[in-house]
Amino acid sequence: MRLLEGQESARLTEIPINAAGSLDEEVEQVYEETKHSICAYLVYLGVPRPQVQEVTQEVYLRFYQSRRKGQEIQNVRAWLFRVAHNLGSKVRSKERSFR
Repeated sequence: MRLLEGQESARLTEIPINAAGSLDEEVEQVYEETKHSICAYLVYLGVPRPQVQEVTQEVYLRFYQSRRKGQEIQNVRAWLFRVAHNLGSKVRSKERSFR
């Protein structure tokens, strides 16, 4: 299983699916390797800074839930950024509707 493409992929290692706690380890490892990039992307999208951390947590929660259901994610980095984009756009649109 290849977790990430690009620069961050070199730092991630394959985690066997049948290892005890492997899902938690996988999510933690992906989080540690990508959290700064996801946060920076959300700021770039215009998500208000107080909400960036909340949206980031939601991105990784959805990653965990998808992996727990057994969804195979071919390109984790692309998947995370797509979810971040969708959630960030949703938050931004709600912010505009309140103004």
